[in-house]
Amino acid sequence: MIGRLSSGSRNAIARYVDQFLSGMRELGYVEGRDFDMTYGTADFHADRLPQVAAEMVKRASDEYKKPPPVSRGRPS
Repeated sequence: MIGRLSSGSRNAIARYVDQFLSGMRELGYVEGRDFDMTYGTADFHADRLPQVAAEMVKRASDEYKKPPPVSRGRPS
């Protein structure tokens, strides 16, 4: 799980997120297969950052509590 916390808006960080994901793809990593992303933005309200960060941690924690997907292929 990779988190991106910003005091700005999702639109304001879109370029940076796109560049990051492009770099990960160049390295052979695919979002949703090799890693998951979680985003937290405070919409230009810096005082909200602690709350947004706590929400991101909870989302990541909830994701790790889920059972892994069942493989339908043969084991290698």
